[in-house]
Amino acid sequence: MGEKMSEFNYDETAPYSVNFNRWYHANTVEREIYKEKKMTFDEAVITFRKMWGFKQLDEKVFIN
Repeated sequence: MGEKMSEFNYDETAPYSVNFNRWYHANTVEREIYKEKKMTFDEAVITFRKMWGFKQLDEKVFIN
């Protein structure tokens, strides 16, 4: 059951926050289905940042 979330597809047309919300919701539902402990919001933020944090930086590169 290791990398179950590897099927998440980051939507390049949506903001980082929208992608995070989609992923967190899917992760929570998946954990409920498999009767696993749900991530806290803070744990989810850290986990998502480890996987996709560079996308958040990409959004800010062009802001002056």
